[in-house]
Amino acid sequence: MPPLGLGGIDTRDKIGGKHPGGKHPGGKHPGGKHPDGGRPDDGVTAPVYTERLEPGDRVLLYTDGVTEGRSADGAPFGLDRLSDFIIRHSNDGISAPETMRRLNHAISEYQRGRLQDDATIVLVEWLPDHPERNLIP
Repeated sequence: MPPLGLGGIDTRDKIGGKHPGGKHPGGKHPGGKHPDGGRPDDGVTAPVYTERLEPGDRVLLYTDGVTEGRSADGAPFGLDRLSDFIIRHSNDGISAPETMRRLNHAISEYQRGRLQDDATIVLVEWLPDHPERNLIP
């Protein structure tokens, strides 16, 4: 599972974040320990990534409870299924709120109505009135 990124949106239409753990070397885990057992205060800084967003772009944040949830036969929901779901719905022109409603239903149905872990999903769609406008005054 890719680590959850910690990020923010700046006023110039970029998103950036740090990968706090998982498979990215040097990352810090927000729970206090590195996944490999290292200490969070070892002075290692995670790399920062930025991406320029265009109007209508979507950013999906999720926890491992989404991708690791299992069906009756034990198969995980997985990153491929999650990615495919989001891409298909976005390409079909389905709104972000409706995509989230359908995704929540699909995840619940996949796990037979009983989540086996906490699961959090946030879908943000970049829809600026004016690209040069500040998000925070």
